[in-house]
Amino acid sequence: MVLLAVLTALLVGPWFIDWDARRGEIEALLGEATGLTVSIAGDLDVKLLPVPRMHLGQVSVRQAANGPVVATAADVSLEMAVAPLLHGAFRFVEMRIAQPRVTLAGDGAGGVILPSLKVAGSPDV
Repeated sequence: MVLLAVLTALLVGPWFIDWDARRGEIEALLGEATGLTVSIAGDLDVKLLPVPRMHLGQVSVRQAANGPVVATAADVSLEMAVAPLLHGAFRFVEMRIAQPRVTLAGDGAGGVILPSLKVAGSPDV
């Protein structure tokens, strides 16, 4: 009975959470993990069952908070590993990006300047 109640709560619970109200927290977590400034302007949805997933719409990424946009995507879908999630950690095992667009700058000598990616925390990122 307890197991059934827990599974029901995990299945139904996310429907009652206002994910748009938590947009800033999710942007901060993604920014902390990548070292970049992440903005989500579109839909935001999280599901826990059958597999923990996060769907983000109209995502833009900046090198710095006031810097130019270096990447955008129409939709980003992330699948999370279950075991780390139980410990409060996020480990993404699959990512699907729809309509990605990356803007690169030239260095003046024919080379490309890639944005630096400061991965914090897990080496899995």
